[in-house]
Amino acid sequence: MESDGKNGVQVRLDSKLDGGKIVYSTDSSAPDASATAYTAPVPVTQTGTIRAIVLEDGKPYGNEYQQAFLFHKAMGKR
Repeated sequence: MESDGKNGVQVRLDSKLDGGKIVYSTDSSAPDASATAYTAPVPVTQTGTIRAIVLEDGKPYGNEYQQAFLFHKAMGKR
């Protein structure tokens, strides 16, 4: 996770599984094979939850990743 310089963050996802496909949701719903495919860091600019899974041959592999983000007006102020 890193700052995007615009009062938000960029969340990077990766998997150790060769050939695994990461899919994710940003609306707190459980991701499945039809969820958004991860191709670049996910921008987070408001309160919410990212949920992600790795798919192998279209089926979930391993545990689901879930991370909540809470934003407020003072975030990022110096």
